[in-house]
Amino acid sequence: MHGKSSLDKGELLRSRMVALIREIAETQGGVTIGKLGAIINVRDPIFSPKRYGSGSLSTLLKRLGGFNLAPVKGDDGSVQDYEVRLDEH
Repeated sequence: MHGKSSLDKGELLRSRMVALIREIAETQGGVTIGKLGAIINVRDPIFSPKRYGSGSLSTLLKRLGGFNLAPVKGDDGSVQDYEVRLDEH
């Protein structure tokens, strides 16, 4: 039973992230980890990836699955952020 509860929480979190990413994409265009994190902080100030066993939002999205993170590079070639896309087949 415990494993099922944990899976349900992961699926719920994943579906909430998908809905938020779609909303940001529709209203603001591209979605980055920075933009997603800022919006989550405004809407749910107590949210923390650590509560879900991840050290960062990008790690959490990778663990949940279904998200593609593409590096966004600055003028000097260093990674500035990651664009978040949904892996929809």
